[in-house]
Amino acid sequence: MSEKAAREAALQAQLERQVAENQKLKQEHERIRCAAHQEYERRLKEELEVKAAKEQEIADLAQLEMQLIERLKLKQQQQEVTTAAISADLLTDLGMPLEGDALALALAQLDEQRTGTVSFGQFLLWWKE
Repeated sequence: MSEKAAREAALQAQLERQVAENQKLKQEHERIRCAAHQEYERRLKEELEVKAAKEQEIADLAQLEMQLIERLKLKQQQQEVTTAAISADLLTDLGMPLEGDALALALAQLDEQRTGTVSFGQFLLWWKE
């Protein structure tokens, strides 16, 4: 074989090795890219699941809060009496006989917002004064 043919064969062999090496590198790159994409997808799914769980927990807490508010409203309503139920006789029985203007003033102090109802707590505060 001539020297030129030998050099061409050597260059051809070197080129084939480089092509094979490039193919291996492309395959390795593709494998790494796929693994990275799978890891990204896994983490994204995990984050979305955590987010959904937190949102559900917030919704559950909000619902619980609303239930507690309703219970408190009901309890407060059960503890309220109408100002008409606070009569001179009731106050006399409690040791505070009031009539006329004094009774009207006491009822006005008890029901400052003119709702027509007085809570037990409001009555106790007024009573202690």
